[in-house]
This record gives sequence, structure tokens and C-alpha cells, in this order.
Amino acid sequence: MAVMQNDPRSRPIIRTLLSWTLLSVVISSGVIIYLAWRTGMPVRDRFVLFLLLCFCYVATFSLIGCLCLMGLGAFKKAARTVEQTVGQIPLVAHILTSLLAINVATAHFGYKKLLFANKPLLHHNIPAQILVMVLAIMVLFLLIQLLRKMQAKTSAGVTCVAGLILAAALLLGIALPGDRYRETESHKAQPVHPRESLSTRTLVLIGLDGVDWRLLRALLRTNPLPNLQRLVNEGFVSSLHYEEFGLSPIIWTSVSTGSGRAKHRIHDFVVRTSPLFKADLGVWAPLVPRGFGLSLLWAGMNASGLITNHMTTGADRRGPSVWQILSRFGYRSLVVNYMLSWPAERIKGAFLSQYIYHQQSSVEPNASIEVSPTAPTSKSGFEYPPGIFLKYGPDQGEKAAETAAEADTPIFLSEREFDFLETTAIRILQQDRFHFVTFYTHWPDTFNHSMSVEDYRQMIHGDFSSDIPQKMLRCYRKLDRFIGEICEVVGDSNVIVISDHGVKPSYMGTQLVMEHLYGPPGILLAHGPDFASGKGNTCIYARDITPTVLHYFGLPTGKDMEGKVVSEIFNEQRSAEYCESYSPIVKNERVDMTNFTLSAEVKDRLRALGYIE
Repeated sequence: MAVMQNDPRSRPIIRTLLSWTLLSVVISSGVIIYLAWRTGMPVRDRFVLFLLLCFCYVATFSLIGCLCLMGLGAFKKAARTVEQTVGQIPLVAHILTSLLAINVATAHFGYKKLLFANKPLLHHNIPAQILVMVLAIMVLFLLIQLLRKMQAKTSAGVTCVAGLILAAALLLGIALPGDRYRETESHKAQPVHPRESLSTRTLVLIGLDGVDWRLLRALLRTNPLPNLQRLVNEGFVSSLHYEEFGLSPIIWTSVSTGSGRAKHRIHDFVVRTSPLFKADLGVWAPLVPRGFGLSLLWAGMNASGLITNHMTTGADRRGPSVWQILSRFGYRSLVVNYMLSWPAERIKGAFLSQYIYHQQSSVEPNASIEVSPTAPTSKSGFEYPPGIFLKYGPDQGEKAAETAAEADTPIFLSEREFDFLETTAIRILQQDRFHFVTFYTHWPDTFNHSMSVEDYRQMIHGDFSSDIPQKMLRCYRKLDRFIGEICEVVGDSNVIVISDHGVKPSYMGTQLVMEHLYGPPGILLAHGPDFASGKGNTCIYARDITPTVLHYFGLPTGKDMEGKVVSEIFNEQRSAEYCESYSPIVKNERVDMTNFTLSAEVKDRLRALGYIE
């Protein structure tokens, strides 16, 4: 080692390796600072991720550098010319490596996927990418010049500079305050004094996954959809915005809890955990650039069992839902198929959780199902109270017809699910009364994942003649009819229709595809005697729905909720009130999941729909 340090020929190699290491530390610290600012990830997780990022970056830069050296060595004459001109082959290799790494970072992976103001910072922004490349090259040039000036000095100087950069990274990135992931403090039960409800009318909330404003306007412009048209023409009209990602589990959980993903802890369809990290990887993984070998590292950790996955359920959510809060104050709710609502919640009223259709259609038509309030059955994890499905659901003949007609396409499965749930919900409402009704369907979003850019442009211009647009038109006609039916059955009521996100054409690499992860907002329509009419003037977020519903029923908003009351939606203007918190969830508000699992048939159906991999 001493011989290598005294050998002048080895100094450029050492200098190159040091500059790669310093570059890796700078890039890694930048990512960690960003994640600490955006997510408040635990300090331990920042340190572990910092080490993993540095390892990936140094390994990748070294690999590229070795390939450059091998390529230069293959052309000895050219190498001699370069050595005479520039002075040192490793320096040329380092510059080429740096340029290649920067190009890969900005053009394919790296910082373009970091988010700023709900939009990718450098996503398809060529001038910004060029500016970042120029700045990065300047930083590299300064580092190289600094190291060259220190060549004649002792290695202690190089170590000192490296140590200072590393210390700065640790200070700014790893030790940055703001750990928003820490466990929520237990709240003492605080007395809540509800006011008189704004209205005695039933409030109906209909969630339509993936409905896009541009497509909806095109449909209304060219096709008769009387109930949706009435809501648009006579009701309150706005957009429903989301934070960070247009990912359905995050948005719908924000709708039902009044909080963002940092508090409700739902980050994806799958929960990913690792013994290396304290927090669910979903807290920060979507924000980390996947370039420079990091994707290979994740794949290796998955293969080795260092990352474990399980399907996200309602039990992974932190904080009570709006239906649990209303139930505490005597309000009866009907919940049908809400996203991530399995297992069913113990509320006053009736609760049919997500997946109940897929569970029932995996049971033989003539199979007998024992129902007992104390002994869990194949349905009791999907419904509350036990037995309500058998009382109001389709009879055996209808179930047999559904099962016989089963197909594997997401659009078909979602349509069958909607038909089943629509019938069940209407039957329940014909026999019982509720203060708050919530119905959700995934059906509209299946078209966002099935349509081509050509289909989208065709529909925007009012042409619904081809296959996917025809099926989509049938979907919206059924949805329109259902809105009319539920309003007729409930009677004098107020109705809110929302969607979590829209859809738009966007480039994935060089290919133009339909996507909604960074897409347009969803829709918000409110119609009824107690709602105002016209266009909204404020920016409404998904997390604002629960505080607004609580306000409707005269209940205060929890101070720990991140949403606000959308007061402009109401005819009667009343100031919002606040209480300390509605957390935590009371033990008897959840169905015990100990004896419940999803069958293989149900998982196959969910896989076909794209819920799980």
C-alpha cells in the first residue's frame, strides 16, 4: 500500500476513486436531504439508505470507469496520444465516466423523478436537464482541480476534505430534524360537543375511481347522461386535488380519514417492510431515484428476503375513519366496497368491505354458509354485522350466473362487481335508513389502464365508436342510472360525487402512454337542497372530505387532521369547530383479522384487476 501511495502513476487512480466517492456522497446527501424534507423519514432509515446509495453509486461509477479504462487500453495508440495531450489516462476515464453518469442521471433515472410542487422536478424538461448537467460538470471540474492541487500534499489533506464533505452530508441529510414518521402519541379521550347537524337529510357520497374531467365533459357533450348532467348544471362543481402521487390507496384513505399518507400510513397497494428500516419502505421509496444500480439492489433484497411484502388492508391504516367517528355519535352509515376497507369496520349501520364480491363469487352456488355473531364465517370478515350479505345480497341463482359468466379482463370483472354491488346497495336502502351512505367502484379506472392514447384523443373529440370507448360509454350510462336510482331510493338527500384522479397522455421513456401518477386531479360534484351551486373558488384536496362530512353532521374537525372544512360547498355558512383528536381507533371498532384470510381465488381476481402483483 505504501509503495502504491509513493508511485506517481497510482496517484491519478487514487484521485479518481476519491472523486467518485465524493461525488457519490454529494448525490446521496442530496437525496437524503430531499427525503428528510418531504417525508420526515426516521434518522436510522436515513443513515441506512445513505450507506446503500453511496454503495450503489460508487459501485456503478467504478464499473463504468473500469469499462472506460478497458476501452482506452484497447486502443494503445489513441491512448498514448491522449496521455501526451491530457497527461493521464485515468483522468480522461474519470471525465468520461462523470459525463456518462450525469447523462444517465438526468436523461433516464436520477433527479428528474424527484417531485416538487406535486410535479416531477425535471420530468421531460430539457432546458432544466441541460442546466443540471452543466452545473454538475462544473462541480466535478472544481473537485478534480482541487484534488490535482492537493496531489503534491499529504493524503491527510485529501482525507480532511472528504471528511468535511461527509460531515456536512451527515449534518444536513441524516440529522435533519422533522421526523414525521414517529408513532402518533396516544390521545386521552377528550369530550366532544357536537352541534346541531346542518341538515336532517341523508348525505350520499359516491366514489368513482379514475373519472377524468376532460373525458366526463366529452361524454356529457355527446351523450345523454341526465343525472350527471343535472349535477354539473345545478350543483357545486370543482376539482379534487391530491398530494404527491395519483395513487388510489393513498387518495381514498385521505378521503376517509382527513389526513395525508404521512399520518394514515397507507402508501401503496402493498406494504413493504425490511429489518434494515424502521418505517414502511413506501414512506420514501417512491421518491428515491432508481438509477445507478439501486433497482438491482432492491431486486436482490427482495430475492434474499430482506424485503417482505403483504397486501395493504384497512388494518394497516392509522387513525379512525369518518364512519367510525360518526358511529361514536349515533349516526348510522352504509359503506359499500370502499377501497382498502377490508376487514369490515364495526359501525352503526352496515359495512360491506372491499373484495366481498370476489369472495362471494369464489364460493360454490349451493354451498351453505353458517352465520353466527360469535363464530367467524367466510363472509364475516367482509361484512358487518354478520349475515347482512345473505339478507340483502343476490340470491343463489344470480350468484351462479355471475360465476358462470366470469372472464379475466379487468373491465369485465369490474363491471360484474359493479352490477352485483349496485343491486345489493339498492336492496339495503329500500329496507333501511341511514344518515350517511358511501358507495365506491373501481370500474371507471379500468379504462384508464386499458385505453390507448389514440382512444383517449378520440373520446376527447366526442368519438366513442371503437371498442374501448364503446365499453366506457356503457360504463358511464350505468353509473348515471345508478346515481339516479340511489337518489330516488334515499329520497330527500344531498349527494357528493368524487373521483381520486384523472388521466392524461404522458411519456414513459420514449413511449407515449396513459398515466395518472402525476396526472390531473379528480372531480367533485355536490348537489342537493343544502349545497350551493356554481364553480368552486378554492383548491379542494382529498383530505378535506372527512372534515366537510363531519361539519355537515355538526361535528368538529380533529386538530390532528390535515384537511379543512370546505365551507363554500354549503348554503348555510357556519364557522368550523375543532376538537383535539378522534384518535386512537377503539378496539371494538375493528373486526378481528385473526381468523380471516383472502382465498387463492380472490387473490387471482385481484391480480387480474391489477390490485396486486
